[in-house]
Amino acid sequence: MTRSRRFAVAFASAALLTAGTGSEKSKPLVKPDPEPAKVEVPEQPHQVLGSCLAADRKSCTEYEGASLAGDPKAACAKAKGTWADQGCPADGRVATCIQRATGSDDRTLTRSYAPMTPQQAQAACKKVARSAFLAR
Repeated sequence: MTRSRRFAVAFASAALLTAGTGSEKSKPLVKPDPEPAKVEVPEQPHQVLGSCLAADRKSCTEYEGASLAGDPKAACAKAKGTWADQGCPADGRVATCIQRATGSDDRTLTRSYAPMTPQQAQAACKKVARSAFLAR
């Protein structure tokens, strides 16, 4: 072992022996985040803007967010669906496919109802971009 290598090993050993004695209090490297003064949870995080129940009653599309993109009321009428200013019915629901709008918190929920099965609803949901499947 060379002289400089022996010196480096001795120096590292001495540093290790004196480093963790516990006699001094170590200072944190990063300051912790301040406690939030008050966190406010919105009353309704996703405001339901309306829904369109399909004519065959196997699905219902629910629109949530701050504003309606496009004209879903006209699209619902064109598809011979029934528009409502509230959310889709909960009775008989077997699955939900959630699709988020790009660049916002707006989202579309496609609710599936019997006789459609959860497996059929999941297969249909996989074909939708930026979607997530939920049983119920």
